[in-house]
Amino acid sequence: MMENWLHSGIESKSLDQEFNKLKEMKFPEEPEEDELYDLFSELVSLDGHIAGLISTYLKGKQINYKLLYADDEFNEIRAKIQMKSDSLMSMDEYKKQLDLLVQIVKELERKS
Repeated sequence: MMENWLHSGIESKSLDQEFNKLKEMKFPEEPEEDELYDLFSELVSLDGHIAGLISTYLKGKQINYKLLYADDEFNEIRAKIQMKSDSLMSMDEYKKQLDLLVQIVKELERKS
């Protein structure tokens, strides 16, 4: 079933392009603010998790789609942070790219 979208379709090209954008992005630097360290640690973990799933998916291998729902802890930590900083903005931007990748895969799965 997955081969249908892998060999043709705008979504698969979009996923590949967006994944390449993620790989080209500079990962956020470790924050100087202690309040952001837990969020940063969670982003490190989430990045490896999502990038691994997307890479596997792009190779045409089956993944467990339930594993795409892995950002609860990041979102909980982020919701508690009220400060503004360049580090936080950098993490938010990186997380948006991860979210976009997950959204594309979910859309592809819905269509398959």
